Amino acid sequence: MDKKNRKIIAMISFLRKFISIFFNIFFDIYVLKLINDIGFIILINLISIVIGYIFDALIVKHMNNKIAKNVYITSFILLVFCIGLLLVFKENIIQYILLFKILYRIQERMLFCSFRNDYNGI
Repeated sequence: MDKKNRKIIAMISFLRKFISIFFNIFFDIYVLKLINDIGFIILINLISIVIGYIFDALIVKHMNNKIAKNVYITSFILLVFCIGLLLVFKENIIQYILLFKILYRIQERMLFCSFRNDYNGI
């Protein structure tokens, strides 16, 4: 991989991590403000973590170097989709919070799986 590609990948990885950290914090604070129940937020996060790891086990089973790039790109598209859903639904996201958190967790696991596969050709 040449030096230019490494810089691009490093920049994309940094932006994804930056977005993920602030998005998670923002989203949990936003939901806490809307429903004012920390137990509910913890429960939703635990459910999404369990489902995310189940998805992780399924995708790793089929992961190889040929599909790692597609999984990486799909995870980015899913991240943009999740942010778009939040912007569209705003306060009504509470009605779809479990689906939203599961989608968000799946995109995180897809990203992790694409890098765990030790793929160097992105």
